[in-house]
Amino acid sequence: MVSEDLVPTFVLASASPRRSQLLASVGIAPVVVPADIDETANRGESSAALVERLARTKAETVASQLAGTLASESRSIVLGADTIVVCETASEVLGDDNGIERILGKPVNDDDARSALRLLSGRRHQVLTAVALTIVDNGHSSTVSDIAATTVTFRALSDHDIEWYVGSGEHRGKAGSYAIQGRAAIFVEELKGSYDNVVGLPLGLVDLMMAEVGFSLLLFDSSQQESRAGAMIVGVDEADHRADRKADH
Repeated sequence: MVSEDLVPTFVLASASPRRSQLLASVGIAPVVVPADIDETANRGESSAALVERLARTKAETVASQLAGTLASESRSIVLGADTIVVCETASEVLGDDNGIERILGKPVNDDDARSALRLLSGRRHQVLTAVALTIVDNGHSSTVSDIAATTVTFRALSDHDIEWYVGSGEHRGKAGSYAIQGRAAIFVEELKGSYDNVVGLPLGLVDLMMAEVGFSLLLFDSSQQESRAGAMIVGVDEADHRADRKADH
């Protein structure tokens, strides 16, 4: 484990307030540097490959942007994440002969959100969040990544439910067109897996990945850092007082 006096700068490559809030819930206040990347899926790309590629690209893009500034002055860890909703659509919904995997990202407009909610109504879907950590040290970088999956089941949604939810505006900017931590909580019948993952960042997975690369989320707890800094100041003050007493004698 890294020494406490060599704690790297923790950077979040995301503008998502939900990810910042989740990190804040465990005492972490990262440096926020949003990644501006193309999130278009490649032709034939699976949901898992897409979400992991996007998370890695976010982390590596921000790490590259920091080169010559923060990353060159000290060690840093850049966290990138991406969340998508995956629904196995049925023929009666799409009018297809066979069910297919549908990737539901952020809705482009209200009608897109309505379509997504109709697909999710009365069925199970998976929420995938990929996490990537890019460790930067003296100009050299390496990236590790992993994916968390949570299965969510929605109750059947009426047209009124969908219009009420879309009318709230809460769907905007949310993968799958819903926020489980908000009004959409009343749609959930069952959840298997990490709740944090559905919100946008599986903290348990982040901590496990940190341990794999020799760190711990506990190192970045701002209250603990403040306590360590306070202890150092107290120690310096006590040493100064001892020196003053010696000088008096």
